Amino acid sequence: MRKLLILLFLAAVIAFSVSGCGGGSSADPLGTDSITFTGAGSVGRNGTLLLTATVKNASGAAVAGRDVTFGIVTNESAATLNTTEVRTDTTGVATVIYRAGGVSGVDIVRASINNGAYRDIGITVGTGGAGEVTLTVTPNIISLSAGSQAIITAEVLNADGKPASGQTVTFTTAPSNSGATDPTPGSSVTNAAGKAFATYTAGNLLPGSKVFDVVTASVTTAAGDAAGEVLITRIAAAGTGGITVTVTPNLSSLRAGSQTIITADVLNADGTPAAGQTVTFTTEPSNSGATDPTPGSSVTNAAGKAFATYTAGNLLPGLT
Repeated sequence: MRKLLILLFLAAVIAFSVSGCGGGSSADPLGTDSITFTGAGSVGRNGTLLLTATVKNASGAAVAGRDVTFGIVTNESAATLNTTEVRTDTTGVATVIYRAGGVSGVDIVRASINNGAYRDIGITVGTGGAGEVTLTVTPNIISLSAGSQAIITAEVLNADGKPASGQTVTFTTAPSNSGATDPTPGSSVTNAAGKAFATYTAGNLLPGSKVFDVVTASVTTAAGDAAGEVLITRIAAAGTGGITVTVTPNLSSLRAGSQTIITADVLNADGTPAAGQTVTFTTEPSNSGATDPTPGSSVTNAAGKAFATYTAGNLLPGLT
C-alpha cells in the first residue's frame, strides 16, 4: 500500500516537472520585448530558406514562450511559409521555413510579436538571367536520433524546367546544433535527372534535448547562384534527461492477497513513446509483506508501456 502511494507521488512529481518545462506566457505584460529577424537575402526560384526570429526582454535576455507571427507582406515570387505562428523556445528563438515561388522577384517576410514590434527581411528570388537554374533540397526524413542518417536530395532545374545535369552541388550543415558535420560527400554532380545526393548524419551534442540542424545545398552557374535549405530535427536520446516515466496502478486500494496491474509509461523527451526500454519493478518498503511485482522487469511495447502485477501482503491485517 505505502509503496503504491510512493509510486503515485513520484509519478505526480514527474508529470508536474514535464508540464512545467518549456512553458511561459505568450504575452508581453510590460510591452518591452524586442525582436530581431535573420536569414539569407537571396535564393533561387523554388528554393527554401530557414528564417530565424529572436525575442529578448528589456534586459537583453532571451524570452521563451512568446508567440511570433510570420507573414509575407510583399510576394512577387508566389512564395509560401510552412507556418504563420511559432512560439519561441528556451533560447528565445522561433524559426519558419520560407519557400520561394517560381517567379523571379523580391519578397518581404515579416516577423512580429503582440506588442506591435516587428522586423522585415527582403529576399531576392532568382536573377531573371538567361540560363538561370533553380534548386530544391529535400531530405528523406526530417526527424531522427543521434547517429541516424538522412539522404539529402538536391534537384536542379534549368529555366525551362528541364533537369540540369552535370551541375556541382555543395552540401553544408550550418548551424549544426547537434554537432553534425557537413553531409558526405561535400559536393556531388547532378545526374541525368538533375539530382545530386549526400548523406547527413545527426550529431550527439546535448543528447537529452531536441535540437535543430540546417542543411544547405547550393550550386553556382554562369547565370548566378541557387540554393536551398532544409531544417532537420535531432530528437532527444532515451537516457538521463531524455525520458520520463509515469507509474500508474489500476487500483490504489486493495485487500490482502488482491492484485493490481502496475503500468509504467515511458516517453522520449519529444513526447513520443520510448519502445524497447527495460523497466524494473520493486516494492520497497513493503509494510504489507508484499514481494516485488511480477515480472521483476518488463520491456516497453510500441506504445512505450510496460506492465507488472503487484500482490498485496498479509502483514498487520487489522490495520488500514
